[in-house]
Amino acid sequence: MKVAFLISHPSDNIGGEVRELGLASMLRRCGIDAQVFRMTRAPNGVQDHPFGAPILFFKADDPELEDHALSSQKLLASIKYFAPEVVAIKGFGYIMNKMVVEAVRSELPQSSFIAILGGRWRDDSMKSCSAVFYEFAEQRSLFASFTTQATHHAVLPKYINWLHLNSRSSTFVTRDIDLVAIGELIERKKLDLLAQVPSHISVSIVGDGPLRTRLHDLFSQKHNITLAGAIPNEQVLDLLHRTRILLHCADDEGLPRVFGEALACGTPIICSDRLHCPKDFPGECVLQVPSNRLVNAAVDKLEDNHWMQQAQVRGRSYMREHNSFYKLFVLFCKGLKHLCPAVGSLLP
Repeated sequence: MKVAFLISHPSDNIGGEVRELGLASMLRRCGIDAQVFRMTRAPNGVQDHPFGAPILFFKADDPELEDHALSSQKLLASIKYFAPEVVAIKGFGYIMNKMVVEAVRSELPQSSFIAILGGRWRDDSMKSCSAVFYEFAEQRSLFASFTTQATHHAVLPKYINWLHLNSRSSTFVTRDIDLVAIGELIERKKLDLLAQVPSHISVSIVGDGPLRTRLHDLFSQKHNITLAGAIPNEQVLDLLHRTRILLHCADDEGLPRVFGEALACGTPIICSDRLHCPKDFPGECVLQVPSNRLVNAAVDKLEDNHWMQQAQVRGRSYMREHNSFYKLFVLFCKGLKHLCPAVGSLLP
C-alpha cells in the first residue's frame, strides 16, 4: 500500500509539518510505502530528516505568486507516478490541492483522500475526502458543508517534540522571560499590540516574516522587547521553558502548534476570546479575553502565582495524557483502516 502526504504550503524545510513527517516514518516502519511531497520556492530536492522519512521538495513553476496560487507540474507528475492508494492533504485553500485531487480522481479512481485540516481555509477539493482529521473539536462544525462525503471524522492533535522535552524534564530552568509571542510576523498576528506592554515586563517575539522591519522600528525604543527571529523548534521549546506566559494576539486562525508546545512546557496561555481552539484545552491553563484586554490580562496574571503554578502542572499533565505521538499515530491508523481494511493487520 502507498500513502502520499501532500503539503502545498511553500517552505524550504519541514516547518510545522513535523507531524505528517512522523506519520509517514511510522507507516514505513509498518511496511507501508509512505512519502511526503512539499511545495517550495527553493530548488527541487530531497531532504533527509532524523525521523527517517525523506521529504520531496518541488519548486513552484512561478515562485513569485502568492502562497495559495503556487503550483508545480513536477509535483503533480511525481504523485501520479507514485500512484498512492491514499492521499493525505494537509491544509486547504491551495490551487495545488485542487490539481492533485482532479488528477488522482481521473487517473487513479480507486484512490481515497484524507483531509488534515489546519486553519479556516475551505475549498471544493476537500469535498472529495473520505476521511477528515480536525485539529480541534469545533472545527468540524466550521467545515460541515465541505465534508459531507467523509465517512470517518476524528481530531488529530498537533505534534509535540517529546524527545526533546523529555531530555529537559530533569533540568531546573528559571523562568526569566515574562511573555513570549511565537509565530510568523504577519498582520494577522496583531503583534503591534505588544507595544502596550509596560517597560518592566520582558517580552520575546519569535518568528520571521514580512513585518520584521516594521516591528523592529516599532519596538526600537522598547528595550524590554526582544525580536529573536526564527529559531529551531528545539530552541523554541527551551524558550517556552523559560517563559511565564505565552501571549497570543491573533484572533482569527486555526490551532497554533505552539499552544500545545507551551502547555507541554508548563507555560500557560492568554489569547483572544474569538479563537475556537482553546476550548480543547483545560480552562485552568488557557485564559481567553477580548483582544483589547490581552495585554492588561497578561500583566494581571503575571502577579497571580497561584494561577501560574496550577496552570503549569495542569498543562503538562494534560498534554502528556492526550498528545503522545503513539496516540496520534493510532488515531491516524484508524482512518487508514477505515478506508483500506486490508491493511489492518499491518497497523496498530
